[in-house]
Order: sequence, then structure tokens, then C-alpha cells
Amino acid sequence: MSSVVAQVLPAHDCCNHSPHAQDAVGAHVATSTALAQARRDLQYAVIMGTDTHRRRQYALSARDEAATVLVAGDATAAQLRYARHYFRAAQQFAAAANRGVM
Repeated sequence: MSSVVAQVLPAHDCCNHSPHAQDAVGAHVATSTALAQARRDLQYAVIMGTDTHRRRQYALSARDEAATVLVAGDATAAQLRYARHYFRAAQQFAAAANRGVM
């Protein structure tokens, strides 16, 4: 499972710390922040090792953050692509943790 997540977690510059700023392609910071949170939570899910409860919790959080991006009206095509990858990976992690397969 970890190799799947490693493949869908490429580094990207999606954060801007000004509350009303827009990034270079015009997406609002809230969308960029949600995408960064999804990626971070997936990374934490990987780090949790055999703690299936915490892995599942991080995966569910990542899924929720990715869903936030997917329904955002200001998400760019690249952000939507990353969000779809993160959403799928989070679903897989949550399902595997639910079955105790980690």
C-alpha cells in the first residue's frame, strides 16, 4: 500500500500563506491549503505503521480534505488532478485499515 501512496504524492507548491492571496494560477489559498492538508495527512497515514486506528483516522482526514478541493469552485485542473489521486489513495488506506490489512 505504501508504494501506491508514494506514487501519488508528488511534491508540489500549493501553499500561499496570505489569507486573501491567490497563487500563480488563480486558485484561492483555501483550496491550496486543503490540498496540502490532504497530502500531509496521507503522509502521516504512511508513517503510522501498524497503528491501524491512527492510519485510518489520517486517511479519512485526507479524504475529506481532498473532497473539499474536488467541490471547490476555484480549483485548477492540476489541483483537481492531485485531489482525485489523494482521494483514491485515502479511500484505499481507510479500507485497508478497516480490514486490518497494513
